Amino acid sequence: MCSSDLATRVRIGEPDGLYVQAAAVNAKASTFGDPDGVDTGFDDGVLWLAEGGWTGPARLALGAWRYDEKQDDIRALGPSGEPRLATSQGVYVLGEADIHRGAHSVTSAFVRSGLSDGDTGDFKGGWQAGLLVLHPFASRPDSAFSVGVHQGVISDKARLNARDAGIDPATREDGLEITYSDTVGRFTLQIGRAHV
Repeated sequence: MCSSDLATRVRIGEPDGLYVQAAAVNAKASTFGDPDGVDTGFDDGVLWLAEGGWTGPARLALGAWRYDEKQDDIRALGPSGEPRLATSQGVYVLGEADIHRGAHSVTSAFVRSGLSDGDTGDFKGGWQAGLLVLHPFASRPDSAFSVGVHQGVISDKARLNARDAGIDPATREDGLEITYSDTVGRFTLQIGRAHV
């Protein structure tokens, strides 16, 4: 189970309309039970995020992220055989909107896509899209149903690493997920099915 770390965020704009926001997040994640507890400093660097967009009947946004400290390249080596350092960064775009309002249910759609450096992780981009139906059953006010698809594009360096290990790598990973959740008494139950 993950726990939160130190972060700060500044947002300018109206709840409905144009906005810009930026955040600085501690780059080291912690978990409950760590002997040193949750890290509340920025000793391991900062993840910077910036986003601009528009919120109204729909939400559209364009953003970017970047770690301030360089990370090990997943393939490139220095003169002594140590991993070269590379900047971990990327950009994304997203859109979401309610597409249908029934007597007791609301159906929302979303699409997201992003690109990353491809030097510090196994993926260089990807996209997700899906539908969320809140209250699909009038007799179940806490019910929710969702279906989503995603695709991750594997970076060239990750594919070369796989070939070096004798594996014939795919160029991408695809997935489909279907989930239903509901509240029964004091408990929230979630049933899902994923296919990759």
